[in-house]
Amino acid sequence: MPYQKHFIYKVYGTDGASLLATYSTKRPSDGSGGYAKNGPSFDSQLNGFQGELVIDLAVDFDDYPAVLDFMNVVKVYAVTVDDTPSQTVTLIYSGFVSRIEPYLNDAGEGVRVTCLGLGSLTTFAYYKNGAAYEVTHSAEDPSAIAEAILDQVDTLHPGLLSYTPDSVQSVGTNVTVTFNDQKHADALKKTHELSGTDWWWHVGADGVYQLQQKPSSATHTFTIGLDVQSLTVTKDSEKVVNDVQVRGSGGNTDAFDATSISTYGTRSKVVSDTSLGDAQARQQRGNKEVADNKDSKAKTTLIINTNYEQGIESIKVGQTANVRNLRAGIVPDNALIASVRYDGDTVTVELGEQTDFGRELRKLIG
Repeated sequence: MPYQKHFIYKVYGTDGASLLATYSTKRPSDGSGGYAKNGPSFDSQLNGFQGELVIDLAVDFDDYPAVLDFMNVVKVYAVTVDDTPSQTVTLIYSGFVSRIEPYLNDAGEGVRVTCLGLGSLTTFAYYKNGAAYEVTHSAEDPSAIAEAILDQVDTLHPGLLSYTPDSVQSVGTNVTVTFNDQKHADALKKTHELSGTDWWWHVGADGVYQLQQKPSSATHTFTIGLDVQSLTVTKDSEKVVNDVQVRGSGGNTDAFDATSISTYGTRSKVVSDTSLGDAQARQQRGNKEVADNKDSKAKTTLIINTNYEQGIESIKVGQTANVRNLRAGIVPDNALIASVRYDGDTVTVELGEQTDFGRELRKLIG
């Protein structure tokens, strides 16, 4: 198990490849400046990306390095040393500089640098077809649509966001959809809505976009009394939806779940979306809305400490977890990891309910 940990912040040019500076949380032995005063703290959200990160650097207030410039890329590494001794270096965050705040007070001076996760690049520009703000995909798999969106983002920010054949899975159903006046992030959200039950997307520290289906077996096992520092379970039926009509281009399509209606009564929702160009797209959208919301939600919040054998850096959204030493049924097995907050020696994990993209986007980028 690791007994020492520190963090390294590497600053690159806007290409994410040209190394410009390195800062460590290990203060130089000669007492000189140029180090980071704090370890990293940031959120990662399912159906979204990594959020805001603030770095407090011990550099001159009025003459800080020019490399701390807007849109320069920052990559954060956790360095752990166990009792072997063996050193492990893990990339845990990648973002770009969005705010610079030199300060001077009674406690000292420095520069606070705020970064946004690389996935935030998808929130800046619109998905377009040449000069037109309307893009139509006819009878295409959602995975192919997502790749086309990411290809366009790459033309605006080359080399920072990508995908691979393994990171983007084929959904297996073709849909027709039109995007009007939608930014790339919103287009990715809509693509996810058409992907089906238990599908999720994310852009993590490596900048690789993932469109995946929920794993069939648990990625992690957390144990109360060992690595689970605290646990809270919230059960909620207030957001149940079991009867949906999707109104799109060319007609309406209904979706419902009889078992849920029998349990909770009819809880209806109308989705009006003229971008959905055929019955298959409408059915996909309705089926997913019902499948994701037909049951009560059980959201479990756990704080995991460094006793976790696989290392807290290995815990990522989109994976799944079991919780042991707990009465059966309190937390379902193979629960989806919907949110991870990293705080150096602990991570706060939320299991269960998939996040609302709009709400989490506002939280992630302030």
